[in-house]
Amino acid sequence: MALDFMHNEAIVLISVECLDRFTRGISCANKTFKPLHLAAKLGLHQIISPLLDNVIDLNAKDSRGRTPLSYAAECGHEAVAPACNGHTDVVKLLLAVDEIVPDLRDKYRKTPLSHAAYSGYEKVVELLLSSPDVNPHVISHRGYTPLFWAVYGQSEAVVKLWLDRQEVDLNYKNEYGNTAVCHAAAQGHVGILKLLLAKGADPEARGTRDRTPLRAAISSQCLEAVRLLLTSIPLTQIQKMILVEPLYSQQPPVLEARRSSNSLLQREGIDMTLATKRGRTAIYYAAIRGSIPCFELLYTPNVDANQRDNDGRTLLATTVCSENSPTVPTILRMENVDVNATDDDGRTPLSLAASEERAYALYLLLKDKGVRTDIADNKGWTALQ
Repeated sequence: MALDFMHNEAIVLISVECLDRFTRGISCANKTFKPLHLAAKLGLHQIISPLLDNVIDLNAKDSRGRTPLSYAAECGHEAVAPACNGHTDVVKLLLAVDEIVPDLRDKYRKTPLSHAAYSGYEKVVELLLSSPDVNPHVISHRGYTPLFWAVYGQSEAVVKLWLDRQEVDLNYKNEYGNTAVCHAAAQGHVGILKLLLAKGADPEARGTRDRTPLRAAISSQCLEAVRLLLTSIPLTQIQKMILVEPLYSQQPPVLEARRSSNSLLQREGIDMTLATKRGRTAIYYAAIRGSIPCFELLYTPNVDANQRDNDGRTLLATTVCSENSPTVPTILRMENVDVNATDDDGRTPLSLAASEERAYALYLLLKDKGVRTDIADNKGWTALQ
């Protein structure tokens, strides 16, 4: 009876429409979903065997480009497999058929291995990896490899399967320039992060917009990941990845980074004058973001109060352009600060604050007895004009 049911494609489509409410990967709009797809999806081992004898195209793809093996792998059917490990028995059964191609891609260029890796089915992944016809490093959309999908699926056991393989490229970057370490950090998955770093993955690898794993961990609000990355970064890079980039935030992980870097600042080799491509040091970013604790941490007697960025702007000139920055009073109290320093356009902090309509900064500057209102910029304009 069950086999007769599976051979009735109209009933199969109705079943798919009902399943769409409860499962992922099936849609009522998927009119090309065949009985073998459904049996593989549900792990119906007893039904699959007779179906294999009656189906002409065992690699038939549905409207998503997915084969029966793809669904079996995604759902963990090892046999097509027990619930906690995927349809292992079903995968075994399908892989044993010579006509079945185990590495076919769907419309997103994902193979059954990619689906199994993301779903976290360790035994199914092992089965697929044991096949000589399966590429363990196949690249799908976004440049994701199966290792990326395993990290994205947050399965430590599956990630470890790849790390145990000698040929894996730990520092491979996807289409966005991100590595597996960056993904693990972004998800705040410390266990996977530890596995990757222990195998030698680069903790400093930069991705889109120069994003580092540390910045990704900070964004994920994972304090433990931040701590782990802080201990993995060489001293020669610590000032760039800790001082310049993340310390302008008040997020809890960043506060931890600040506490950790407090002792790092005392270590020989930390260059507090290291600047970004814009010519700005760490203290610039603390000032711009209005982080008084960060500013006080970074400010030492050796810090030049009148240091300039690539536009010739000092700390004060840059900060007054930020809306209501609480660090302006702190900068004004710095020893030897030049309140009238001009940038490359001949503009003073006062004229910049006026042009940006920063009332708070204007108020503070005009209170300062040393501020001059008559300095003209390169176009002949003064602050009051």
